[in-house]
Amino acid sequence: MSSMSTDLRYVTLATHELARVAEIDRAERIDAIYVQHGSRLELVVGDRSSPPWDAHGDGEHSVATLRRVLENWVRCGATMRGSIAGERLVGQGYAPMEEPLPELFELEPEDIHMEKPL
Repeated sequence: MSSMSTDLRYVTLATHELARVAEIDRAERIDAIYVQHGSRLELVVGDRSSPPWDAHGDGEHSVATLRRVLENWVRCGATMRGSIAGERLVGQGYAPMEEPLPELFELEPEDIHMEKPL
């Protein structure tokens, strides 16, 4: 088990730093998701797992493709935010919610509820 710091810093990423998205471990086993229909949440069971970023390819889930997308957003005026733990980029601007949505918390009390400030 790694001894990565749990203290997070939130930073603005410069264009030359966008390739750091390869540092984000996006691998996750997902057995179900919730789909929102107005004020109702629907549980959809099925494998929605996320594989690690493809460090060498050029497909949809590759570092190269993600970097191109992020660079385009920056050219259009977006600001890229990152979450840093120690020296490693661990996320793209998401932070734990101070107050989880009650409907989701009731369904997933053990989950980490995140939000992306705009």
